[in-house]
Amino acid sequence: MKNELIYTRILILLVLFTSSSCSFFGSEKRWKPVKQTRHAFVHTVEWPNESMPLISRWYTGKEENAEHVIKANPTVNPERLVVGTLIYIPRKLLKTREPMTREFVENSLEKPIKKIPAEPVKIMPEKKKIESPDKFELFGPR
Repeated sequence: MKNELIYTRILILLVLFTSSSCSFFGSEKRWKPVKQTRHAFVHTVEWPNESMPLISRWYTGKEENAEHVIKANPTVNPERLVVGTLIYIPRKLLKTREPMTREFVENSLEKPIKKIPAEPVKIMPEKKKIESPDKFELFGPR
């Protein structure tokens, strides 16, 4: 019983020393910075109403490249871009590295179409008067 308790404590201490950043055994592990392995340019969504076709038109020159941009970002929902989301654009498609401007986003929004005033539309057509005969002919069982 006493031996089991000692072995358990030693095991716990070994796990703590190996899992911590303690240099108990004389070797110091230093964290190395992670290098970006993707060959992509990073765009941060800054404005509301940004979309994948709009981002691809700005950075690649063509809206058709939106499919490639969507494939490069499998964890991003292209239907709901939130301000602060990072979008990776493949470097082989990149035409500019300039950040997207607010004016570009606002000018790309669909402008509301001016409605031409029309004559009022009648919802219900007028009822035609049906001429009824003076006498009704009855039918059916008696």
